[in-house]
Amino acid sequence: MNRASEVKFAERLKRHLESWARDVEQFRDDGDHPWVLDRSVSALNYFGGRDWEAVLSGQLHTWGHALNSSQAFAVNLFGPARFSKAVARALWNTLPAAGDGPGPDRVDVHFEYSGPDKAFAKAELGEAGKPTQIDVAIEGMFPGGVRQMQFIEVKLSESKFGSCRGAKRGKNAPNPAPDRCRNLSEILENPGKQCWLTDVEGRRYWQVIGRATSGMNMKADERGGCPWQGGLYQLMRNWALARAMLDRGLAARINLAVCVHPSNHAAIALTTEVAGADSVVDAFNALTGPMTVSKLDVVEVIKVQHAAGAPKEWRSYMQRRYLIPPAPSGVS
Repeated sequence: MNRASEVKFAERLKRHLESWARDVEQFRDDGDHPWVLDRSVSALNYFGGRDWEAVLSGQLHTWGHALNSSQAFAVNLFGPARFSKAVARALWNTLPAAGDGPGPDRVDVHFEYSGPDKAFAKAELGEAGKPTQIDVAIEGMFPGGVRQMQFIEVKLSESKFGSCRGAKRGKNAPNPAPDRCRNLSEILENPGKQCWLTDVEGRRYWQVIGRATSGMNMKADERGGCPWQGGLYQLMRNWALARAMLDRGLAARINLAVCVHPSNHAAIALTTEVAGADSVVDAFNALTGPMTVSKLDVVEVIKVQHAAGAPKEWRSYMQRRYLIPPAPSGVS
């Protein structure tokens, strides 16, 4: 992996978006960054304008008004399925969650999903602050109220999936947080004292991991430390939310997936190997047993929705704006 080349992609995309924005009517930047919209015109970040921005229900990320926002990318990428039942059903049929059985009665698309209600993540995972938010959650409802879901983590140009804050905090404390992270065996013996997130913030991830239902086969990183220090942390939180919902009988099945811009190879690469793997997906799947994570192809996601009746100009908008290649020759 050439990290320099991956940084160049993020910068290349940023410069492209600056150029793309010059043709956007009413575009105005924030005065400091030519790739960041002024908040008063943040709706310009979405193909469908304010209607599409509204699906975030006020949960706009700190930099959600930036042209290179992954949050906006997720809404633009899966927006057609949110606003069309036919498109949503066609998309569902291509997802790992669809399986081989009959299709659902209804398919709904959620953005920034934190569980069945606002209190769930706090009650089940101890997330008293900002809860885990799934970028895109696609919900299939079957006869008898049976729910199956697809959780999708979306990345545009970020270089990683996110790391645990505990590995960065408390360096001046009597028991520095980073020191606690270096020995997985000690953490597993006493997570209440050895994991900063558990000790300081009251997170219950280790409780969920330790349940008989979890299927989690914990393995250290190549240095013997906690595997959540690096790029697996965000996926672990998505897994924990899914596992908690399953354990409470709130869904019959939940599948996990990542959907990364096809030119962004850095996000799925680990700097420290876990379970002998240097790929986020391969390493995570080596730990999680039956609830594995799949990779969704951005080009395929666009192709399927376009064929099912997405807005006329949407496909070309996505390709032009985000430098996404068209489907292979001969494929509609």
